[in-house]
Amino acid sequence: MRYPITDDLTDKAFAIYGWGFVITGSIVFVGSYIYCITTYGFLFGVGLGWLPSLIVAFLAALLWPLIFLLPELFIFLLLIGYFFFDDATYLFGPLAYGVRLLLDPIFLWLDPFLNEHFYN
Repeated sequence: MRYPITDDLTDKAFAIYGWGFVITGSIVFVGSYIYCITTYGFLFGVGLGWLPSLIVAFLAALLWPLIFLLPELFIFLLLIGYFFFDDATYLFGPLAYGVRLLLDPIFLWLDPFLNEHFYN
């Protein structure tokens, strides 16, 4: 039995994942191969560098959605630290201070609105 809506969505999801797999794997392979050549020299880098580059590229290509979401997760964790932790206990103290410097004017600007609608 065929389910046209779910089959189409599944096909699209696999197509998106496949393209991300190919693009991420290619970029990571080329980057790590260049790294191997520059680190281990021409003889070992070109001759044997393709093997670790292939392994790293394959693993990164499998996990490309996580790699894509890491910056968003990092920003989310910074915001969690900004609202719920003190700078002394926060892991990224200087970075949290920078985020606080950026966000405090916004929250001070919103403060009359928040006081009027949520604290009465």
